[in-house]
Amino acid sequence: MPLKRRIDKSRSGRITPRAVVLFEYLVRLPRPVKWTEDARNLELEFEVTLGLQPHWPHPVFDCDHDEPPMWMDDPDRRADWCHMRELRLDLEDALQERNLPPAA
Repeated sequence: MPLKRRIDKSRSGRITPRAVVLFEYLVRLPRPVKWTEDARNLELEFEVTLGLQPHWPHPVFDCDHDEPPMWMDDPDRRADWCHMRELRLDLEDALQERNLPPAA
């Protein structure tokens, strides 16, 4: 019997236009990041806007590769990383859609 796959619909409601603006700002910060007060405040707003927990991997800074880091071998931690990676990909899609030119 096939399993019914549940789709998390709460994520799409969290990705607001403001979250996309904050995401774009954070991914454009030069690495290593030199944290200014403004940058820290915008990063905190990003976390609050998306309801991120402090113990979760950060979608901008920890989930920018296709696979979790090699040292992340705890199954629960890897599951958190996968959820945050999905969130990052959703944010990247929303950013791309926002930057597309209008259809002719």
